[in-house]
Amino acid sequence: MERIKFELEIPNDIKAINSFFVDNGFKLFIVGGSIRDALLGKKPKDWDLATDALPEQVEEIMAEAGLRTLATGKSFGVINVFTEDNEFEIATFRTDSKESDGRRPDSVTFTTIEGDVLRRDLTINALFFDLDTSEIVDMVGGVSDLKNGIIRTVGNAEDRFGEDRLRILRAIRFAARFNNGLHSGIIDALDKDSSLKGISSERIRDEFLKGLKSAKSTVFFLEMLDSFNLFESIFPNMVINKNFIEDKDPIIVLATLLKGHEFGKLKKDLNKLTFSTDEIKAIEFLIGLRKLSVDTAILFKKVFKNAGVSSDQLRNFGGRIGVSSKLLDAFEEFEFTVDGDVTMCLFGLKPGKELGELIKEIETNNFKKLLGVS
Repeated sequence: MERIKFELEIPNDIKAINSFFVDNGFKLFIVGGSIRDALLGKKPKDWDLATDALPEQVEEIMAEAGLRTLATGKSFGVINVFTEDNEFEIATFRTDSKESDGRRPDSVTFTTIEGDVLRRDLTINALFFDLDTSEIVDMVGGVSDLKNGIIRTVGNAEDRFGEDRLRILRAIRFAARFNNGLHSGIIDALDKDSSLKGISSERIRDEFLKGLKSAKSTVFFLEMLDSFNLFESIFPNMVINKNFIEDKDPIIVLATLLKGHEFGKLKKDLNKLTFSTDEIKAIEFLIGLRKLSVDTAILFKKVFKNAGVSSDQLRNFGGRIGVSSKLLDAFEEFEFTVDGDVTMCLFGLKPGKELGELIKEIETNNFKKLLGVS
């Protein structure tokens, strides 16, 4: 075990909570991602707390402090604590037994800090901060791994992935965030078995999108996924375009990956994978842009208003699939001008196919004028 002095700007709420634990003879630690981010010079967003006090004792201590608690996760050793401005999860040191989907343990056994660290996924996420001594407690070499950009599991990689196979995507996400490779132990484990079997589509989708957003290099992230055949689990039975692109916009990346799909089938597949309606609309619209022309521009313009696609996305993806900048300029500039009621009066038509065709013809001619064609 290594203890390292470290100046961490701690919220006053946590300082106050810690004082009550100390007064009752217990220890309270900050743990996980907040310590990792602080070491990287980033301001922590979430503050997870761990203690040697049992859940019942946590409730008693917080009641003494006049703070409200919620015991929803009590059977897993987790008590939610509410201060005036914040909510914190305080978890009792524990070991987990995970035999289902890995999202929650099937059962827990309360233990010491030395036992608790062994249930965590990556060494860089298994760091504790001792609130009494202002020291980082490192029992797995996480500080050194973080410094050197090494992504390594706590203990045996096969065991950690067996407990929760989503950890496979998490390991690759962090490797891409640091633009570094995986520890040989992880590579060996994934060469044997990289399946995400038993993990819900929602969890896979969320982890994949996190990886796209946080990767230093999108191409590096996608290439790692491909090297372990993970697209088979992320987009099962779907055709993936492996001409990977460097782009920070997840919608652009997704549209590029899936551009070989037809409009109708893609919606059905992405629904099954729990992508949102807005995400699906945007991806389908962008993929459909390959059919943008003078004759289809009016139809695309109607869809564009509800697709949730920005001008930057339109131009970015349109350019990538060969749509001319002149056509995109006209498409963006074009606005519908024909009033259906006025057209009916002028041409003596009733609502129906004939009126619709006439309006389309007039609007298409207006679009052609923008393009400078007849």
